[in-house]
Amino acid sequence: VVYNGFERNKTFIESTTSRRRFRRELGLETHDVALLFTARNYALKGLEPLLEAFVRVASDCPQAVLVVCGSRRDQAYQRQAAALGIADRVRFLGFVDDIQTCFAGCDAFVFPTFYDPCSLVVPEALGFGLPVITTQQNGAAELLTEGRDGFVVESPWQLDDLAQHMTLIAGD
Repeated sequence: VVYNGFERNKTFIESTTSRRRFRRELGLETHDVALLFTARNYALKGLEPLLEAFVRVASDCPQAVLVVCGSRRDQAYQRQAAALGIADRVRFLGFVDDIQTCFAGCDAFVFPTFYDPCSLVVPEALGFGLPVITTQQNGAAELLTEGRDGFVVESPWQLDDLAQHMTLIAGD
């Protein structure tokens, strides 16, 4: 099996400087834990269940913030976040030209996809040292050692498991 690859030399360029700038622009404090979700197709990649699970995380971890980027079509998800009472804890960035700054600025990557043969964003997140939470429907889940590199949940609708893993990471 040959997994998706990325240019490692570009991944680590100025990550400390990028992290500070990114967090400052989002108004994140040093104690805030930024959980990143990025995709073009929010429905296929599991943003709906992620927002539902994040409600539980937001109530247990006041330092947790969800950062969502990748698509300009996020109005329905912004309404969902508002209806769930977490709009103030979710930062919708829309399309981002340089996703590497998001990886550098966040603390963990959450990708509860319904289907992905082997998402490139998982090794990219790992390249930035981020723990990853994904699903068994993601071929890249094979790259993770459970509890060391992150966690794999059975499906995006395993909201309890998804929330538990995000809470564990946000509290660590």
